[in-house]
Amino acid sequence: MAETRVDMHENDRSANGLLPPKEFESVADQLFGHLEVSVRGRERAVVAQARIVQAVTAYLSDSGKGDVLFVGHGDVGTLLFCALSNLPIDRKFDQGPGGVGNGSNLKWIR
Repeated sequence: MAETRVDMHENDRSANGLLPPKEFESVADQLFGHLEVSVRGRERAVVAQARIVQAVTAYLSDSGKGDVLFVGHGDVGTLLFCALSNLPIDRKFDQGPGGVGNGSNLKWIR
């Protein structure tokens, strides 16, 4: 059964929408480099991390038994990975320039 949860969205980028690749990478560097700052009006990294961790934790506590697969992308995936791995937020754990989900930061968590 597939389910969508509104609080499991990507980092809120609505303040400036899509950016050209080079500019996007610069903004992502700033997001991961200044965790408490809203970079260009975007959601702060610490806020996005708290939101995704709470959403995943709530889902897992409500879901009962069985396997669960979370599907997402980008910044919040990295923020979740860092939290669940007890690592500091750092872009070195991100999917890297160009994105496309290379999977280097994925691990089974349940």
